[in-house]
Amino acid sequence: MPCIVCGNPQTVRSHILPKALARDLRRGHSHTIVGSSRHDGIKKLPGGVFSDDLLCQEHEAITSKFDKYGVEFLRRAKDAFDAFGPASFWVENHEPNTLSRFVAAVIWREAHAFDGQRLGPYEKPVREHIFEDGTLDWPMMVWRDNFTLTSNRAIEFNTHPYRTKFLARNAWMFTALGFSFIAVSDRRGIEGLPDDMTANHSNPLRVIVGHQRDYRDVPNIQPILKRMLRQ
Repeated sequence: MPCIVCGNPQTVRSHILPKALARDLRRGHSHTIVGSSRHDGIKKLPGGVFSDDLLCQEHEAITSKFDKYGVEFLRRAKDAFDAFGPASFWVENHEPNTLSRFVAAVIWREAHAFDGQRLGPYEKPVREHIFEDGTLDWPMMVWRDNFTLTSNRAIEFNTHPYRTKFLARNAWMFTALGFSFIAVSDRRGIEGLPDDMTANHSNPLRVIVGHQRDYRDVPNIQPILKRMLRQ
């Protein structure tokens, strides 16, 4: 398929979540273990899930700048969480608009890589926000999930973007290294989100830590875990 943005027939590989996050997650191992609600069993991928049918080199290069910022933000957030937890902590976010474009790019790639996840009326503003620095009025926030398995230490994991509800509003959500990003994609907007928690405006950004919970009991994770156990 040609580049979705410009129609160039020469496309390159695009990772849905930045490849560097898969490297961080696998901690020296040769691959990450990938499960999905779309297939049974697991896949072993060194750099995570990707598509070769999204972008040309020029437009992939635009998103790579946002991915780099997103990865650096997450590494700062991880260091802050390890040092300061457990209720909330602050993370330097010197380019909030770049973080917003990172979040939008991850969601946009997911929406175009898989059927049934299209952006509908938001396709144009999301695309313009990513590739032309257009305005996207989606309130965004970040929190640190506190999911555990065999100890009380919060685990790191990634989940791809999916549609959800947040305070009765339409939203997109994904998780990277145990940090969940939520973008409220609803024309009604949202009230009551504190300025210091609004990821696309605040520097520094306040990140809230969620309540401790067993990873296997999280409703959004259970369908994926069940399919991972099937062969």
